[in-house]
Amino acid sequence: MILKTHKVIVNNWTSIITVTARDADDPAYGNSARLVYSLTQGQDFFSVDPQTGVLRTAVPNMDRETRDEYVVELQARDMGGHQGGLSGTTSITVRLSSWSFSVSELAAPGVEVGRLTASDSDLGENALLEFSILDSEQGDIFNISAREQEAVVTLNKLLDYESCNSYTFSVEVSNPLLDPRFLRRGPFKDQATVRVSVLNADEPPRFSQSRYHLDVSENCPPVCSVGRVGATDPDTGQSSNIRLSGEGLGLIDCLTDRFSVDPQSDPEALFRISSDSGFISTVMELDREQEQWHNITVIATQRDNPNLVSRVVVAIETLDQNDNAPVLDRLYSTSICDSSPPGQVIQVLRALDRDQGGQDVPIHFSFPPESSLALTLSLRAHG
Repeated sequence: MILKTHKVIVNNWTSIITVTARDADDPAYGNSARLVYSLTQGQDFFSVDPQTGVLRTAVPNMDRETRDEYVVELQARDMGGHQGGLSGTTSITVRLSSWSFSVSELAAPGVEVGRLTASDSDLGENALLEFSILDSEQGDIFNISAREQEAVVTLNKLLDYESCNSYTFSVEVSNPLLDPRFLRRGPFKDQATVRVSVLNADEPPRFSQSRYHLDVSENCPPVCSVGRVGATDPDTGQSSNIRLSGEGLGLIDCLTDRFSVDPQSDPEALFRISSDSGFISTVMELDREQEQWHNITVIATQRDNPNLVSRVVVAIETLDQNDNAPVLDRLYSTSICDSSPPGQVIQVLRALDRDQGGQDVPIHFSFPPESSLALTLSLRAHG
């Protein structure tokens, strides 16, 4: 019975190698040549299929930083593994090839996560190495580039610890230039498992929307509700640790209230924000004809870390009401000859309506009831 000694590099959570033994006995004669595989060393971390000889990892989280090499003793016994059968053993050196890195969730795209090293005993262009990420989904998040015999892993996208705190993917290294004469000696590539841990960071508050659009009717008496904004601490998902303030809002006590405001961008202090609920309300009546839009900036500050601040724009539209009477576009003065025939046009009057859409609404002209002009003059719509 012949077994060979092996040395392999292995990724975590995978089959490692298939060990094959040969028995010189006639396989057609009983169980003499029927082989059964078993482990005599390394059973805590590895297992072997008794029929096929496939060696696999037995635990899912083998840590390369804790231990990177194991020696496994494997035995092949004939006679179907029964007592009295002959056996042979081989040793397998298993070296873990997983790489572990960590990166903050606040790291920007392009930041280096870590580096992997590979070796090739050839020289010149025959030693050129090419690295690639095999998992397409992780390849969107991370990028890998070759620098001689190193692979540099960088970020492609922003990370979020609360959504996903670790990533695992496979990296393949290969020779880009292959000599057809030696293809049978391949494969000219290897794989390693990369694990990236996302480190939790104290993040600034997060608003429920990237931009708010609220509205309120003009002439609504104070205190008139406009709408609500909200923010949470992304690290806890709670809002109790958030204090809101607003640039363009009236002043509220910022020491004891959960929501406070900053009047710097609103000298007229037209709005205020509720200290408990985040509701924005008017402080005085608004006039759409004077100003249709009010853009304010609401600020969210984390209570236990005032340096963590977020801002959001709140666009408040003043909605129109029919609160403006038509007015003549100018002061008119006219005259008429005493010989003018009945029905002659002596003046065309124009009026303006400042309300929204007022120019599209017909305007009715009439003389005041107390005026005597109605006895000699008449008005009719024109255009």
